[in-house]
Amino acid sequence: MDNKVLTGLKRVVIQSSGLLIIGLIWQIAPALGWVDSMFVPSLSTTVKALIKLWIVNDLYMHILSSLWRVLSGLLIASAIAIPLGFIFGRWFPSIYEAVEPLLRIFTKVNPFSLIPIFILLFGFGEAIRIAVVTWVCIWPILFGTVTGLRTIDKDLIKAAVSMKVSPLGLILKVLLPGSMHAIFTGLRLGVEMSFFILIAGEMLGANSGLGVIIHNSNHFFNMPRLYASALVVVLLGVFLNLFLKYLQNGLFFWKEPHHIFGSVHEDKPGTKIGRVELLILSVIIGLLLVLGSQQIQKAAEIAADPTRGYTQDAGN
Repeated sequence: MDNKVLTGLKRVVIQSSGLLIIGLIWQIAPALGWVDSMFVPSLSTTVKALIKLWIVNDLYMHILSSLWRVLSGLLIASAIAIPLGFIFGRWFPSIYEAVEPLLRIFTKVNPFSLIPIFILLFGFGEAIRIAVVTWVCIWPILFGTVTGLRTIDKDLIKAAVSMKVSPLGLILKVLLPGSMHAIFTGLRLGVEMSFFILIAGEMLGANSGLGVIIHNSNHFFNMPRLYASALVVVLLGVFLNLFLKYLQNGLFFWKEPHHIFGSVHEDKPGTKIGRVELLILSVIIGLLLVLGSQQIQKAAEIAADPTRGYTQDAGN
């Protein structure tokens, strides 16, 4: 067998061994009485609850609702943070130096402590949950944009200016490509933080979302369903991490590739993502936004009808 294949298999075994051990302990611990099965159900029991959630309680509706909120907040944060980062990092760096300590303080503010302000500005409903996600995402993207602009080779900028490149051309051909790696790092950090913040936010009055399942399961003391929904959150977080690292490897294919469990040194670079792949990914994101919006509307209709819906079946 080829050495590269053996190396790949060895890496997969090493990377998955920890998960296999955790799954084995999770399965046997309740059976052997190491933990109380009433509070910690076995892995098989949790998987059965997960299957029931998908078949009976429209788990896909809650997943799509949560993804819609994360994507919407991320897009809004990017639309604000990236232009603001260019203003601070390129045209008014002295202003950025003056306000940076204040911005750093904002990053430490728990978004839930700002709920009264968000309610005053956006009222109740989906806007407040998107506002929480936007608040969490905006800071790493902003700082990533400024950092990326500062690391661009000044000689490269001078060369573009000497060639009489227009201001728009300078942004699109020099500044944006040169800072994109740092911007993308900010996007990854924003997604990782926003998803888990959203789960807590959905526990406060939402009709759909993974946070709703967790809240209802805890309220009715349905431990298998609680662990099943928490498992979905973990798996979705891993999936998002894999997706973002795939994008990072494809967009920055000349750099050292990244892997889900950290960076691994390899001889070959990443595989470049072509225009067709980018178009497909854009279509997928657009479909997630459309389907997520439809599922949120569906959840609102279910909540208005007491004879339907997951919220009326949360204790089963």
